[in-house]
Amino acid sequence: MIKKLVAALSFRTPKNAVLLNKRTKEKITTSLYATKNVHDRARGLMFRKLAKGEGLLFDMQTKMTISLHMYFVFRPIDVLILEEVKEGLLVLEKKEGFKPFSAYTSKKKAKLFLELPQGATKNVREKDVLIPPKDI
Repeated sequence: MIKKLVAALSFRTPKNAVLLNKRTKEKITTSLYATKNVHDRARGLMFRKLAKGEGLLFDMQTKMTISLHMYFVFRPIDVLILEEVKEGLLVLEKKEGFKPFSAYTSKKKAKLFLELPQGATKNVREKDVLIPPKDI
């Protein structure tokens, strides 16, 4: 499911893709970008801005402790550390208000994480499941 989702997305142009919180039925995103290679993952949101409803999905290819930095990202963001499960994407960890020019290391190992505009995760809890679009 995730390989198909990432393959359908682009790093440069967002694609309409609703991620829905299964518990609250709230839309977490209305459009997504994805990283497809090491260069895109390294660049992330540096010198970029996410609009309301947009998200940047990172697939790290292997399960690992996720180390993030906010160098040259000028607005706070929210981050969800995710694991693929049968129903969708399980939220393992949440970092709200990740500030510019700071760093963060996840407590749990994961292959996936999602960067969102600040405030997008206010109703998301650990162990929530995000349901990806079925048409991708």
